[in-house]
Amino acid sequence: FHNVLNKLTEVERMPLLIIWMGMKQFETVLDSDDIAESVINIHKAAHQKGIKTLVLGFPPILRDKKSDFSNQLTNNVNEKLKDWIDSEKKSYASSKNLSMIHYAPFPLEIEELQRKEYYASDGYHFTPEGYKYIGEYLASIVQNILNSDIA
Repeated sequence: FHNVLNKLTEVERMPLLIIWMGMKQFETVLDSDDIAESVINIHKAAHQKGIKTLVLGFPPILRDKKSDFSNQLTNNVNEKLKDWIDSEKKSYASSKNLSMIHYAPFPLEIEELQRKEYYASDGYHFTPEGYKYIGEYLASIVQNILNSDIA
């Protein structure tokens, strides 16, 4: 996360930062509070620079016997992020900052991912078809966020 935060200090203008991470980045972190706090710190750093943020919910993991625990951790992190975003939006309700924070749930459930073969064999990464699906899912969301500046 420090790399992302350092890069944000170098950026002069960026309309939107999409934050999408998987649990692979957190293999050694077992506390959903620590993971959510790291993601929230990226949001806050971007907002201080006037950059809108969109976080895509953490995807489920299909990798191994630890997947049940990892997916529970993923669900906890996603809930904490949604709760934080909701509380931030409420605190911004009367200001122009309302549109700074956005959340998009991960678009597929585990069963769909397995059936459609969107995951690569490592259980963490996606196949080209999986990345294409996620890109198409995000395209309209990003377009709406960026167009909200124009309206």
